Amino acid sequence: MLKKIKLKQTISIILLLVTAGVFIYFAAKAILPGPKESVAIVIPEGSSVNDITKILEEKEIVTNGLVFKFYVFASGETEKLLPGRYILNKSSAYRQIIADLVEGPKRISYKVTIPEGFTLKQIGKRLSKTGGLSNKEFTVMADDSRLYKYDFLKYNKAGHLEGYLFPETYTLDAETQVAEVINMMLRQFEKEYKSLKKTKTPVKLDLHQIVTVASLVEREAKLKEERPFIAGVIYNRLKKKMKLEIDATIQYALKERKKKITLKDLEIDSPYNTYKHVGLPPSPIGSPGIDSLKAALNPAKRNYLYYVLVDEKTGKHFFTNNYQEFLKVKHKKGK
Repeated sequence: MLKKIKLKQTISIILLLVTAGVFIYFAAKAILPGPKESVAIVIPEGSSVNDITKILEEKEIVTNGLVFKFYVFASGETEKLLPGRYILNKSSAYRQIIADLVEGPKRISYKVTIPEGFTLKQIGKRLSKTGGLSNKEFTVMADDSRLYKYDFLKYNKAGHLEGYLFPETYTLDAETQVAEVINMMLRQFEKEYKSLKKTKTPVKLDLHQIVTVASLVEREAKLKEERPFIAGVIYNRLKKKMKLEIDATIQYALKERKKKITLKDLEIDSPYNTYKHVGLPPSPIGSPGIDSLKAALNPAKRNYLYYVLVDEKTGKHFFTNNYQEFLKVKHKKGK
């Protein structure tokens, strides 16, 4: 009988130690610094402690919601956590996170980089992930160019802002709204485009078409020095009323980007399919950078009609005006 009592006591002590150990482990994680990464979050009006904890867990600011809620209740700050936009650090201890939420939102700036060639879809995701802005709101606002009063947009026949949100690093803060970010990017586009030297291109195009050519160059060229040559090929093919047959336009038409385009993909029914339709696609296929805009405005004066990638590592292309020579190099490279 005595042995049974001792056994039960031993088991109880072990369970108690394990429970304490688990709690201490997670409590330690709440105190010890995590990765040094700032994350933007939005705490909606009327959010409960459970709602806030869920948001913090989803953004990986809090690793254990149960321990975090314990800290909130133990601190007596349950009713003092304020709504708003915050920039919180993943390395902050739970006590510091709670203190930040009690103090309320601060106008702390952070940077968001939009790379060259990004589509509206990619820009929306980047702003949502880095800046905590609403991807849904961005999609709606970027889909209607009539909302924005810029002279260069009067040539835009597509109706959306694809190609006009200039790729750059922007400084935002927790109070920055979606409309402000879009206008920042449009003003930057206006500034950059006005600074460029314009020459007479082989085919007369309006601003919207030039930006479209630049977006094709952006997606096709990796080397800066090749951009004017690729732009030249596009203009030469337009002048001869040849199909552009640019894979990047197929990628844009597809719902999801693929590593390799198939023959079936080339049959996709889309106005962006330059294997089916002569001329330019109806809009840019991404945001061109300054070098691609320069190339679209100042293409190389060569008679090239074809190019093929010969070095995937460097992005180097072979250019020619001879179709048989093009096929020979293409076959050699297994394209």
